[in-house]
Amino acid sequence: MKFVAKMLEMKGELTQSDLVEETLLPARTVRYAVNTLEDDGYLESRHYWKDARKRLYSLEVAAVEDSKTVNSNLYNPDDEIGRECREANQ
Repeated sequence: MKFVAKMLEMKGELTQSDLVEETLLPARTVRYAVNTLEDDGYLESRHYWKDARKRLYSLEVAAVEDSKTVNSNLYNPDDEIGRECREANQ
């Protein structure tokens, strides 16, 4: 979940298929992360106007404004996923 949240923080709005491509995680893992983050109130979604079958996901505005909460709950730059994010962006 942390990797998906961090990717949305970095890239903005993405579809689930975009998240699969960007994170290189299996679709099932991304789907689980998106559903969990949305249920916990960290994500908001809207219809993707280019393809009505898809949805665009982004971090909830309140969660982005309170970045200390987002970072402490979802992203730790020193854990394994944080290292993977840094390596992927280098």
